[in-house]
Amino acid sequence: MNTDIKFKKAVWIGSICCLAYAGCYTGRNILSAVMPQLIELGNFSESALGTMGSALLLCYGIGQLINGFLGNVIDAKFMVPIGLAVPGIMITIFPFCNSNIIGIIGWGACGFFCSMLWGPMSKVIGENTERKTGRILITLMTTASVIGTLITYLLALIGSSVKNHVLPFVISGTLLLIISLIYYIFSVRMENRGMIKPHPIQSVKKEDVSFIVNIGFISMIIVTMLYGIIRNAVSFWIPTFISQNFSVSSQTAAAISIILPITNILGTFVTMYFARLARYREKFMCMLLFAFSTVMFIIVFLCKTSFAPVSISALFMASAAMTGACNMIFSIYVLHYTDTGLISGITGLFDFTSYISASAASLVFPIILTKSGWSAVCAVWTAVTILGTGFSLLAMKTDKAHMLD
Repeated sequence: MNTDIKFKKAVWIGSICCLAYAGCYTGRNILSAVMPQLIELGNFSESALGTMGSALLLCYGIGQLINGFLGNVIDAKFMVPIGLAVPGIMITIFPFCNSNIIGIIGWGACGFFCSMLWGPMSKVIGENTERKTGRILITLMTTASVIGTLITYLLALIGSSVKNHVLPFVISGTLLLIISLIYYIFSVRMENRGMIKPHPIQSVKKEDVSFIVNIGFISMIIVTMLYGIIRNAVSFWIPTFISQNFSVSSQTAAAISIILPITNILGTFVTMYFARLARYREKFMCMLLFAFSTVMFIIVFLCKTSFAPVSISALFMASAAMTGACNMIFSIYVLHYTDTGLISGITGLFDFTSYISASAASLVFPIILTKSGWSAVCAVWTAVTILGTGFSLLAMKTDKAHMLD
């Protein structure tokens, strides 16, 4: 294929996937960003909002498993728009809801439908671009998710500044509806022009199962679960941690939290730079990133309620490292399985495990917080990254996924 045509195809595929994923994260993170304001207003208790967040992560994780495998057989041009439009409607009407039960069900459903994006779009990228291009595009999708989170914090800051908690939800929901329509229109257009072609599931030989069902593959799943706790559950609580641990207003917490997505973007590209130097040994990079996060969380633990700039900076850098670990898994590791035709399902499986662990952690954190305070929570975060370092090392020694290339 002509180089110009390849480039044009990559740009179009990357553009619609990144736009969709940025929109997904704008909607998915709006509850976390606005949570300090909702607590201040007394609309919902910390426990209720924590349960809603847990329902979101739990259903997102379960949805990743289900929709990941459905993405192997159902066209992304249908799954992605539905995965944006339904949450868009739910997010728009949420601020007019005053029922804990409805809120929990609504955010759970929101999480499930949002899970229709990652697996199917990873399949589109993996099967319609070259490996090097796919790695770049999935890295850009990770960046797009961070940009979506940044937009979320900006919306929360606007809502807090004008004392209107409804506005961020309405804008976010409307944005998802618009992006849903854009994705469908351009996806159909690209399919008609031959830029996107469906790939059938290939039969996996019996001897190939050893590459999947082995201690290395299981170790990588555990690594994914552990980074998921930090990247998703901890990130969900960061605005509230800043607000409560350092006794600042929701507006100040929202303003500070805007820096987090920027840090995560930098973390993604810095990680890819070092990954290139390390010859794209993703498991080795995960080990380094978890070790770095351990040091950062120790700093947060030692600072406690003092030295806010140092503590928050360390917290943000730990989050950035885990965003980098996420990118190592999905832009390098998962692509080893491209030729099986099962990439959407395998991607969904890994995302499922990361969000199941994050959901469980989101339920546990409020309990620890109530009984022992933020210091105990920080100690748990540190323990998670220590485990992540160990399992990354184990995966380095045992996983053979690279042999599928």
